[in-house]
Amino acid sequence: MRVDVQQRGIASEEAGTQYRDYAARRLRLALGRLTGVVQRATIRLVDPNSPFGGVDKLCRVEVRLVGGARSLAADATGSDLRASIDDATERVRRQLDRWHAAHRPVGGPRS
Repeated sequence: MRVDVQQRGIASEEAGTQYRDYAARRLRLALGRLTGVVQRATIRLVDPNSPFGGVDKLCRVEVRLVGGARSLAADATGSDLRASIDDATERVRRQLDRWHAAHRPVGGPRS
């Protein structure tokens, strides 16, 4: 699974690097055993009012499944970017779990 993390409005480059690393690590951890069905993932981190603070830190996670037949996406907004990352990755994990359960071969091995 290839992970691309994009950011806009993050206060400093150092903080941006920490958030990028955290987001990629958190997504891989959340998807766990299902990373094999994901071809590519894009994570967007946005803080439009960076110097002013507020409850507007957005994380959007999009995953493209192997074969390109489907993509799943989830958004989360909050006052803390790490919490937004956690929420968005958990939401996309639940979507992927539901998709995988619906498309698993009947009687086949569970993965």
